[in-house]
Amino acid sequence: MQTVILDYVQSLIYGDEQAYENLRVVPLVLRRKQYSDYLLLDEAMESKTLKVTEVDEQGEVHVLLARNTCDKPVLIISGEELVGAKQNRIINTTVLIPPGSRLCLPVSCVERGRWQWKRKGFLSEKRISPPGLRQQTSSSVSTSVKSAMGFLSDQLKIWKEVDEYLEKTESSSLTSEMSASYIAVDKEVAFFKKAFKPVSDQIGAIIAIDGKFIGLDAFDCSE
Repeated sequence: MQTVILDYVQSLIYGDEQAYENLRVVPLVLRRKQYSDYLLLDEAMESKTLKVTEVDEQGEVHVLLARNTCDKPVLIISGEELVGAKQNRIINTTVLIPPGSRLCLPVSCVERGRWQWKRKGFLSEKRISPPGLRQQTSSSVSTSVKSAMGFLSDQLKIWKEVDEYLEKTESSSLTSEMSASYIAVDKEVAFFKKAFKPVSDQIGAIIAIDGKFIGLDAFDCSE
């Protein structure tokens, strides 16, 4: 595994920095061209080949059930949000769901004020957790795995993090849902999205705010 990761890192090319206001983005490109053989969460849900539901009528806060009826694997990224069912959740760790299979997904609640049916299944609103929340989730999950407790998160810390984002964005939500903070800054974010353009064969990016590194996402291919 270490050899695979080292080979991957050594194959990365750093593109020219792009900037808008206090946000800096450095594109990442692979020296070798590769093609994906999987679907992403949004692609699979839009094609209706992936269904995510509560595990049963009663539901469990920390677990959801995914059914992949596609002939390709489905990749779900840590921090991606699923909306609906008995409460909104985020995925605790990156998961690759094999084709034609059922899999239990480790998740965390990001809507602590609701535990009742909104709809039977889940939808993707194409949102991912903010960097601080992803870091908080990853850290607590890592601790849980090392303690042989599975991919559990520290739910209280996650709720605290969500509350902080709601406060920062001056958002109001009767059920304390993370999505309210995204809706509150949607117009402002649109200007940032227009300012950044993907480069040819880009597979990821390094991101900084106010000169401070906040995250890096990288994939195996540009698709």
